[in-house]
Amino acid sequence: KIGFLGISVGSSLAFIASASPEISDDVLYILWLGGYYDIKDYIVDVFSESIDYNLQVVEYKPDAKIKETMTGNLLELDEVTNKLNSTKDRNELRTILNEAPLEVRQKLDALSPRTYTKDVRAKIFAIHDSSDKLVPFTESIHLNEEMKLERFVLTEIITHAVPKLDVGTIQAVKEYGKLVLL
Repeated sequence: KIGFLGISVGSSLAFIASASPEISDDVLYILWLGGYYDIKDYIVDVFSESIDYNLQVVEYKPDAKIKETMTGNLLELDEVTNKLNSTKDRNELRTILNEAPLEVRQKLDALSPRTYTKDVRAKIFAIHDSSDKLVPFTESIHLNEEMKLERFVLTEIITHAVPKLDVGTIQAVKEYGKLVLL
């Protein structure tokens, strides 16, 4: 029996790996720290610089390097990158992704934990920072809505998997208390 600890994209990949029939019965838990749930939604959030939260579209300012990392190094989306960079409209971005070449769409589906929710048997404990600039916290909220996680903590004291050291004592006790209850 094993458990996974995933940080950032590693959370998403650990989730995908745990769905594998060869090991799915042996994975007891996944500790998810700031991962993405649906890579298409993640791409839309980053390129639109907005997120869907509480039935509203609100501004989201991703780290300046994330677009380049996402489309070049991580996903190799060269054929659709120019189109993605041409708009910030969420609907247009979804259309670009939905009309991308079949190979790209298949790659995106294969890299989306959402694709594997029915195959994951592990208990999932998730932590995400509400001001994460690399992966929007809404990705973990969507995971929680779909999977009904064992425990989900939205915190204000972790900057994309790195604890913030400049928080006051009262806030630190409050936020770290949430984590202790994890």
